[in-house]
Amino acid sequence: MGARSTGSHPTTTKADGHLLEYLRNTFVEGGGGTNSALAGLTATGGVVNDYTSGSAVYRAHIFTASGTFSVDTIGDFPADVEYLVVAGGGGGGYEAGGGAGGLRTNLSGHPLSPGNPSFTAAASTDYIVTVGGGGAGGRAASSVLTNDGVPSYFGPPSAPNGITATGGGKAGNHPSSPGGNGGSGGGSASSPTTAGFGRNPSTPGPAGGPFGWTEGYPGGAYSSSPYAAGGGGGATAAGSGPPSGAGGAGSQVLIAGPASLGNQGVGAQNPGPSEYQWYSGGGGGGRSPAGTTAGGVGGGGSGGTTTQRTNGVMTSGGGGGGTWNANNTTASGGSGIVVVRYKIGAVTTAKATGGIISSANGYTIHTFNASGTFTTEPNWADGNVTYLVVGGGGGGGKVTPANAPWATGGSGGGGGGLKYGTTPVTGTGTAVTVEVGAGGIAQNDGDTNSNAAIGNPSSFGSPITAGGGGRGGSRSSPPYAGSSGQTGGGSGGGATWASNPGGGSGPYSTVHPGGIDIASPSTHGFGHAGQNVGPPQPYAGGGGGGAGGAGGAGDAYGTSVKGGVGARYTISAGVTGSSDDAVYYAGGGGGGLGQDGGTPYGSPDGTGGAGGDNNPRTQGHDGAVNRGGGGGGGAASGTSPSSGPFMRGGRGGSGIVIVAYPT
Repeated sequence: MGARSTGSHPTTTKADGHLLEYLRNTFVEGGGGTNSALAGLTATGGVVNDYTSGSAVYRAHIFTASGTFSVDTIGDFPADVEYLVVAGGGGGGYEAGGGAGGLRTNLSGHPLSPGNPSFTAAASTDYIVTVGGGGAGGRAASSVLTNDGVPSYFGPPSAPNGITATGGGKAGNHPSSPGGNGGSGGGSASSPTTAGFGRNPSTPGPAGGPFGWTEGYPGGAYSSSPYAAGGGGGATAAGSGPPSGAGGAGSQVLIAGPASLGNQGVGAQNPGPSEYQWYSGGGGGGRSPAGTTAGGVGGGGSGGTTTQRTNGVMTSGGGGGGTWNANNTTASGGSGIVVVRYKIGAVTTAKATGGIISSANGYTIHTFNASGTFTTEPNWADGNVTYLVVGGGGGGGKVTPANAPWATGGSGGGGGGLKYGTTPVTGTGTAVTVEVGAGGIAQNDGDTNSNAAIGNPSSFGSPITAGGGGRGGSRSSPPYAGSSGQTGGGSGGGATWASNPGGGSGPYSTVHPGGIDIASPSTHGFGHAGQNVGPPQPYAGGGGGGAGGAGGAGDAYGTSVKGGVGARYTISAGVTGSSDDAVYYAGGGGGGLGQDGGTPYGSPDGTGGAGGDNNPRTQGHDGAVNRGGGGGGGAASGTSPSSGPFMRGGRGGSGIVIVAYPT
């Protein structure tokens, strides 16, 4: 097998294993109807194969020899890994077949996974991988006995904390030894006639059981009519006695890649065409008269009279076949294997184009950080889409020389309006115009006669429009009051002086009740008013309103100049309703500080920019981009009307539009 592929040369086609390169070169984020996000953990060790299964992209590390699985970092996907651990098969004997190596897996949905624990990888950690060899066959005429298979292990250096698969039980060897206990038990010979036990919940106590998981089953029993020794047990069935003497069946575990992945040292082939990755079949027993007994599907060696016996298949954990001829060397068991896989991405075939496309929690999500078009594809299914529309935040106000007895801070801009709900989209080829509003600019430095700007509205078609946030008030000549937000929920900007009040929320605005994923009324958006200041005369500007609450009033010590809090939504994570997935949008900007101000703040959720500070002198911070945050108010310093410097306010953050529908 190549370093990463079923192909022999590096390519970027979908057909071979260079799947990551194919996805990166084919599916470009932000365009088209398909997008892939590859951000799993990074690890080394074994032979690596990348492949898709449904919408998931997996990476498998295949160990056919002992080594180390080294985890570097943990990515965006869960750090839980799935494993297959197969031990070496037991050697075939003079008469009986060897038991298959124990098989353990936690592969989701596999019938042998119950009872096997989960495994969570940690960053910067090396895990031990031990691949057990097959048990050697014996030779009865020279008293060379057959051997058990060797265990395989995956986990930390301290073995009890990892996953151990038990070596396959050796075959019964006439006339000296019974079938051995193991992952699967060895078959019995004519003398002694005891077959070995496997490890499963039905294993009797004297054999070490019962076990809370299944590795394999017991070997088959000898019979004198006809003369046939028992086959070795397999992962899913016991070995057979007469008349077949066949080895017990193993199991297919598709953890390394598609079912057609074969002839690459990955398990054994089923008799069916192109059905690979079978493991832990028991070895067939010897027989008389002449003939061949079948090894269990999953790599079990065949048994027979003289030359018909075969070894268990390498990397399958198959048991070795038995022979009825004392002068023949019996067959060896097949070596084991360890495979570890984890998710590194997801491929989503979207039903529409436009924006940055991702998938989560059963939803396809289109995120518009800039204006564009949402267009349905031919596979579109008519129904409602969930939308979040946030307008641009208002710019923060500034203080310039004015005939005031003290230098005072500018006020914060209002957060953009917010609308959330569902709306029907029907028909293929339907194009919905998406507008993402820019944030309002701040008042220009050195310009005593300019004002901050109101944020711009965002929309998903018509009439779903969320207004921009109001500008923060400026202490200038002439003074400018904080403005109201725009129609559709825009929050108002704060005030900078008692005679210049803060702006109200925009027309068709409603108060957010609190909570996560709250739908807005059909014609209204969420927004709050900006805050007034004083009396007494303050040294800090008022905070701009947010989608989830009003801004703080300015006071003489700058202790209540926070912007209004935004509102929380989980649409970017697939409408989960979980607080862990909730993202804040549309917080108001904080008020700037004057000569004797205290501590500048933004909105409590961080979307609204913090006000400027007078010591050290800083300008108002910008509102969060693509969150609709209001800009923070500018700062002032000095004890006279013309003292400075006068620091400008922050810009409003741009809005966003997110559209989601069931995948």
